[in-house]
Amino acid sequence: MSEYSIENFLTDIEKVIPVFTKYRYLETLEKDVEKPKPEEALKEVAFYFRAKYGNKKGTDYQLRFFSVMQFLEHHNKELFDKSLVKEDSQSIEPTTYNLLYLLLSSFKSPQPPSPFPSFRLFNRYREFNIKKVLKEFKSGRLQV
Repeated sequence: MSEYSIENFLTDIEKVIPVFTKYRYLETLEKDVEKPKPEEALKEVAFYFRAKYGNKKGTDYQLRFFSVMQFLEHHNKELFDKSLVKEDSQSIEPTTYNLLYLLLSSFKSPQPPSPFPSFRLFNRYREFNIKKVLKEFKSGRLQV
């Protein structure tokens, strides 16, 4: 398993989501109020990851975090239809845990001089490929 664990990922969700929620709320305020720029939320999140994990791992883990979040958000309906994620679940289902394990363990640690991990389940746009993920998940090789 990668050094960036499911437990860290879940803790980071609890810390990062409120940052984006706060900025989205501030964007809805009246026009005459100075609104934050979207990059301010990204800066705050980058600071969080670097403060928690250090500069090198912070960059790596932030990329892993957002890659997984983007995949889950973008493919939510398909993952829900295949019962890989559940709606409004108060705890992580074993299937969802296995999916997170697969996604997080699919990264290979950065090789210097690059601070970024490599991605065997990504497409050419550097996003998780849903077909590759589902095939790997179905194979059961990475389930815990």
